[in-house]
Amino acid sequence: MANLYETVTKLCEEKGISGYRMAKECGISPGWLTDLKAGRRKGASAETANKIANYFGITVDELLNPDIKKDPAEDEVDLQEEIAKLKKRTEGSSVFFNGKELDLETIAAINASLDVIEKMLEAK
Repeated sequence: MANLYETVTKLCEEKGISGYRMAKECGISPGWLTDLKAGRRKGASAETANKIANYFGITVDELLNPDIKKDPAEDEVDLQEEIAKLKKRTEGSSVFFNGKELDLETIAAINASLDVIEKMLEAK
């Protein structure tokens, strides 16, 4: 079973960035990753895990449990439900995409696009 340090390191490698850069861009202390590597920390707070998961575009569950194999049926999604989740994620919080925080104008444009998609789905 992969530990959190290994998971974060692997995600950083896949993205082609350093752990230091990831930490800085997430707004967490680079020392957190060092402490994790050295065993002085065993995990992450909910806030830190959420920041890291959002940074990499994965769920907190995927971050903390990378070895769990998903049931293929879990890949089926209700688009309207997913749109609602996306909209909720952009309410009153920072939104990251490819490691960069999105500005309010971009978030508004994304939400407008989601509204259009939602109306298209309702018309079907």
